[in-house]
Amino acid sequence: SPATTAAGSPTKVKHQAAPTHPHTTAPPHTTSPPHTTTPQQTTAPHHAATTTKPPAPRTTTAPRTTTAPRTTTAKPTTAPPAPVQRTVTGAAYDVSYGIVQVRVVFKGSRIVDVTAVSLPSGGRSSDISAMAAPQLRQEALTAQSANINAVSGASYTSAGYAKSLQSAIDKAGG
Repeated sequence: SPATTAAGSPTKVKHQAAPTHPHTTAPPHTTSPPHTTTPQQTTAPHHAATTTKPPAPRTTTAPRTTTAPRTTTAKPTTAPPAPVQRTVTGAAYDVSYGIVQVRVVFKGSRIVDVTAVSLPSGGRSSDISAMAAPQLRQEALTAQSANINAVSGASYTSAGYAKSLQSAIDKAGG
């Protein structure tokens, strides 16, 4: 029998789907069997007021830093004392044409400079001494001893130069 109202007139029961919320699903729709005499009451599902929390602010932390590996500092080494520089003048030698004498600069035990203090002079001797002195100096610096080659044309001057040089080396303790 069809549903009737309180006044007894027949009514059609129209079933409506419950409004759906985009984030919820409606319960399945059911209909009453045709022999039901009481109209069904449909109610919208009760949606509890839900509050959504705003997303927590993103906190950023400073990027991790790595520390450099520890380095060990080398202990300062005590350098040996710098060689002492000293100047020694050799003995003077008379070589028939004049006096030959040299002054030697040592740094430690090394010969760093040789200077002629006296060489034969006057006439041809001045020319020979001017030509021989730079060559004899270079020989002494290269040899680091009095064992030097004689300069051709200045054999007496070369011999006196070597003797004075050896005298200075001996005085220096070398």
